Amino acid sequence: MLRYCPALCGKHRRAAGRIPFHVPEGISLTSYRRLPRHGLRLVVALATAAVFVIASPIAALAALTFTTQATNWRILNVPQYHQQHGLSCEAAALRMALASLGIARSESTLLSQIGADLRRPYTDATGFHWGDPYASFVGNVDGSEIGLTGYGVYNTPIARVAQADGASISQSGEGIAASTIYQAVLAGHPVIAWVSFD
Repeated sequence: MLRYCPALCGKHRRAAGRIPFHVPEGISLTSYRRLPRHGLRLVVALATAAVFVIASPIAALAALTFTTQATNWRILNVPQYHQQHGLSCEAAALRMALASLGIARSESTLLSQIGADLRRPYTDATGFHWGDPYASFVGNVDGSEIGLTGYGVYNTPIARVAQADGASISQSGEGIAASTIYQAVLAGHPVIAWVSFD
């Protein structure tokens, strides 16, 4: 049985091993030749051998490993540690940043170094008052921001503890441009950033 691709409408008649027909305009035609059975077996054997010859170098190339150096992105080798308390995200971030520098500290050690102001918040005629997150952790690390039983800590105590544990602090503050943060990461420095979630 002969097959033609694409299928064409019209009359086809075989003449001396060929089938002449009119090809409508805009249709491309690929010609096929019918092979005798032994010729087909030879083609199948050659095609199978070609697959193995081509597949061997491809498999070898797939097994190669390589490293690229891009200039506009970088992934730092920072381990991932889950925070151990409901509000210990700053201490967990510090633990990961320090570990990337080869400084091993537990989260509980870092929390004790940061310190905690466990006084409850209060409201008076002048407004809402709580501890100072620029001085230490405010509230209970297992507390709740919504329930006003815990809050967190800002950059000053985190930078102080990081430096005390042997890290070099290039910059600490608020309003640092995103481009500055990107450049620090591109230079291989871990960054701890506070972002708003509201």
